[in-house]
Amino acid sequence: MFGENILEERKGVSAFKILARQFKNALILILILATIASASLGEVIDALVILIIVGIVVGLGFFQEHRTEGTLQALKKMQALYCSVAREGERKRVRVENLVPGDIVILEAGDRVSADMRILESFDLKIDEAAMTGESRPVEKNPRILSAGTQLAERTNSAFAGTVVLSGKGKAVVVATAMSTELGQIAKSTVLRSGQYEPPTALEQKMNDISKKLGKVLLIVIALVVFSALVEQLLILGNRIGVDAVVSIVLFGIALAVAAVPEALPAILTGNLAISAHRMSKRNALARNLSVVETLGVTQVICTDKTGTLTKGEMTVRELYLSGLTLDVSGVGYDPSGQIRPRGGGVEGEDIRLIEALHDLARAGLLCNDASLKKTNGDKWLIQGDPTEGALVVLAEKAGLSEKKIRSASPRVWELPFTSETKRMTTVHLEITGTVAYMKGAPESILECCDFVQSLGNEVPLTPESNEEILRISDSMAARSLRVLALARKDVSDLNFQSSGKSETDVEEEELERSRSLKGGFTFLGLVGIIDPPREEVASSILTAREAGIETVMITGDHRTTAVAIASEIGIYNETSDMVLTGKELEQFSDNELDAVVQKVKVYARVSPSHKLRIVNSWKRRGRTVAMTGDGVNDAPALKRADVGIAMGITGTEVAKEASDLILLDDNFATIVDAIETGRGVHDNIRKYLAYLLSANLVEVTVLSLGALLVPLLIGIGASSTSIYLPLLAVQLLYVNLVTDGLPAIALGLGPPDPGIMKKRASQIARSSVFDRQVNRFIIITICLQTPILLLAYATFLPVGIDEARTRLFLILVFSELTLALNCTSLALPFNKVKLNRWLLISTLWEITLLSALIAIPGSREALHLVLPTMQDVAWVVVACLGMFVSIDLLKRLQKE
Repeated sequence: MFGENILEERKGVSAFKILARQFKNALILILILATIASASLGEVIDALVILIIVGIVVGLGFFQEHRTEGTLQALKKMQALYCSVAREGERKRVRVENLVPGDIVILEAGDRVSADMRILESFDLKIDEAAMTGESRPVEKNPRILSAGTQLAERTNSAFAGTVVLSGKGKAVVVATAMSTELGQIAKSTVLRSGQYEPPTALEQKMNDISKKLGKVLLIVIALVVFSALVEQLLILGNRIGVDAVVSIVLFGIALAVAAVPEALPAILTGNLAISAHRMSKRNALARNLSVVETLGVTQVICTDKTGTLTKGEMTVRELYLSGLTLDVSGVGYDPSGQIRPRGGGVEGEDIRLIEALHDLARAGLLCNDASLKKTNGDKWLIQGDPTEGALVVLAEKAGLSEKKIRSASPRVWELPFTSETKRMTTVHLEITGTVAYMKGAPESILECCDFVQSLGNEVPLTPESNEEILRISDSMAARSLRVLALARKDVSDLNFQSSGKSETDVEEEELERSRSLKGGFTFLGLVGIIDPPREEVASSILTAREAGIETVMITGDHRTTAVAIASEIGIYNETSDMVLTGKELEQFSDNELDAVVQKVKVYARVSPSHKLRIVNSWKRRGRTVAMTGDGVNDAPALKRADVGIAMGITGTEVAKEASDLILLDDNFATIVDAIETGRGVHDNIRKYLAYLLSANLVEVTVLSLGALLVPLLIGIGASSTSIYLPLLAVQLLYVNLVTDGLPAIALGLGPPDPGIMKKRASQIARSSVFDRQVNRFIIITICLQTPILLLAYATFLPVGIDEARTRLFLILVFSELTLALNCTSLALPFNKVKLNRWLLISTLWEITLLSALIAIPGSREALHLVLPTMQDVAWVVVACLGMFVSIDLLKRLQKE
């Protein structure tokens, strides 16, 4: 009825346009025109065969580009954003395009508003509407009724598609979607380009430049070769040269140009990047643009969050401190089964008061909380909301408190959301005894607001000594890798939390007064120690990153001792050589001072998201390629600034995801290292493809140019000869080009990286070029090995007959290029040291089978102007290919030694 909630955008490139694009290559068009001319001279079979080969080449190009476009569209669909809605009495996550008018959407800090909505409830809800109205300050939203003619910028009871929730929370009903929204109305008068993917990456642009420059040089060389061949044939044949001979030479030149110019490089690279991005998505890393794939390959520093990335993210309460006693909590994960016992046994005569104190603590943790505990049909317990808050819900259940009953009996009427600045959250509830405020957060932040401390049911003044003792216990818990939260309570029955009927100014003043009154007079209830164990695979991934020359830096809001304990356990931090900085210490450093020590700092503790930007900038000033993780709204600047911004797919806000280049679908650090390995594999495969393509193309140009110009003179052709001595005819040369740029080349781009790809230093990869010494050396060696063998095979057999000589040259050229593709499985390692590229093996066997069939069938053999090979021809092919393969493989071994 309403359609999908998406804006109209440019559609993906159609299959017809992709096919038409294949004919934009001037060389292909010239070749088609030349074959038409050839057919008009009576060479119908030649013209037909050439057109078939051209069709196959165009088909391969279409397949590669169509697959790339399909991969890009698939990746784009995977990047769909989600929002939280209340449906059927439950909170659910749905894709934004599935929103319809009437849906109740739950808005929280970090969400991007996905449709036009009317506010129903709000708690300190502030939205950034700069992109919509130009208003630079956050707009506070509320459900009050406004007059019908209210201007867009003054509609404080509405939220608009495309804006961002900065703080607080609320509920809103969808009133307009897609093109019916205010954003959609604007879009109707503009040309949306959101359907387009990213512009060419730096590497794609570089390959495009290489193709153009190399193409111009080769075209000039080929033009000179064709001109020289024509002059040479005129000198030899004189007035006996015919139009068909001239057409043959021109066709030869065009075919040589098609074979030599690497016009497919950018397209192959784009396809390689797209396919690699698709592979990464299957390994839980979703690339939001193609450029991130190549950037990952040269990443030198990973700045990562701790909770949920290095750790499991299943927070579990392990220890409590209340009324001067320590209690141990059993149980694993979110399963509420478990027991709470005083350490060292019971407390004689005080069990009832201890249970009451425990209930007070657990009640505070349950009410000052936005998470909820759910049980799936498969009897699995899940947390909806923040994992840390979820641990407090589980604690309440273990203490015998029912989440549903407690929350229904104590409705929330007001709240101050948690912020990275205050490091605490406060909620106010209506209870039988009156109005009560509960607070949770960092111990030092909570103690600032407390004047009393609970001691087995009694409230006693909080003295400096007891304050110091609580902080000492907190530090002790943190040193054991526990995340420590403090909980407090205050009776606020003297404050009025019913604001209806008051003017906007009165409400704002009252809200301010409430906030001030909630900064003191609280009673400290206790400490909760929560553990989030490291992921099992993280330690090995960090070791892999270190061996690859990649620095791993932990950035967390946790306590210094907690951060150091986890970092030491998983191998990030070494006490003897590494540094730790807290947020306060970081603020005391100037940029120059930070730059001087940033390489030594492996742990940043108690930092706010704003500090991340300074850390990224410092590493970038040191010339490093930096990856930064984040999940909150305030992480967006650092994610944008980093070379690779990485958002959490599970816990990350929509703003963080949109600011990122890569989304971790499992929030796992090991996935980042896997993605880097994939990125390095792209660089490695590009070098292989480049070495193979240019080696084969330059050998063809060298051999066929020398064969066309020098061989006729060297063998002393007499004036009575009427033959055109071209080493290969156009149809034969085009078939060779089909083999070179066809399936084996595509297979090289899909192959596995070298086994030691993660052993190379990141700095070395960052400095290296695709045209490095190894690639250049491989190309030179290939030309020096192949050229003499091919020229010798052609020249020595030319006296027997031109067709026989061409057949031998054709066979050796085709099979030597297939052999060369096998050599390119690795440019550094011998063949027996690399992982088998099954796609390359399959494509090679296919090419051998196809060519054997074409030669065995008389009609196709004649169409290619070949003769039936002799055993001597086969021996030449085997010896030449085996000799080249062994020689290149041996040179790799000597090079390693």
